[in-house]
Amino acid sequence: MKVIRVSIIVLIGCLLIGCVQIKDDSISNEAVNTQTADNIDIVEVKADVNDNSAEAINLDDVYRQYKDILVEFMKSGVLHMDDRDIETPEAEMNTVLKYSSFAVEDIDNDDIDELIVYYDDACMAGMIAVIYDFIDGQAMYKFMEFPNLSIYENGTIEAGWSHNQGYAGDFWPYNLYYYNPNTNEYDAVGSVDAYDKGLYECNKEVLDASGSPFPAESDKDGNGFVYYIYENGLEDYQKIEPVDDEAYQKWLNQYTDGTNKISLDFYRITNETVERIGDKEYFENLKNSESDFYVAPYY
Repeated sequence: MKVIRVSIIVLIGCLLIGCVQIKDDSISNEAVNTQTADNIDIVEVKADVNDNSAEAINLDDVYRQYKDILVEFMKSGVLHMDDRDIETPEAEMNTVLKYSSFAVEDIDNDDIDELIVYYDDACMAGMIAVIYDFIDGQAMYKFMEFPNLSIYENGTIEAGWSHNQGYAGDFWPYNLYYYNPNTNEYDAVGSVDAYDKGLYECNKEVLDASGSPFPAESDKDGNGFVYYIYENGLEDYQKIEPVDDEAYQKWLNQYTDGTNKISLDFYRITNETVERIGDKEYFENLKNSESDFYVAPYY
């Protein structure tokens, strides 16, 4: 099966001075090239065929390698990825460590935790989410997007765009990635934007004059929202016919299996928190005590 790796289009054409430097390639935070439901295999998770099962892996080794990633980051400002590195200017390290955070959680249902790092240099263009997984005995880079992730119970990821500058109003546009347990990869399957009738009503004169009225004929349930589902990046941005809630939910559910979103608890990247990776009780205590090391959960 053809697997499309993460490809993020740059919303902001260039990074602001002082923002994170990314070696080799620019990242972006908008729509991705995708696979449609017709050419992607939606499969059942089969735990008994996973060679990377928790029973065969020393979890202490998993946590040690995750610690190594973050220790190196604290020392050098570098987060390694497949074909590029995130490199932090020395002058920016204090800011980056102040705002960046991490979570350690099993997000793909293989009983082995992943490391999720939210890199934040206080510059919108330089904010990045990176996921590392433990594969074939090594902690390896797996996924990158803008750090506005919602993760479903079956592993599917909704990655919110960095900006909501269209007509979506209260709906936040996102890219969708289906977690394929057969390949242990995230397949880009589409991007979703919307048109909020409430936004239209507030700007009716301008939008009518520009030829962008609210498509009421598509709002069959009358709730004031219609959706644009893009499966080819944004080549047809706002040129395709919108769909109503029923069609949108049907499209989404084929990738989420109707599961709910999970809550991820993030923590500041410090010597203490990194050293305690794998100690679930320690992190639960930080959360319950409302420690400054604890970051409000992302959904």
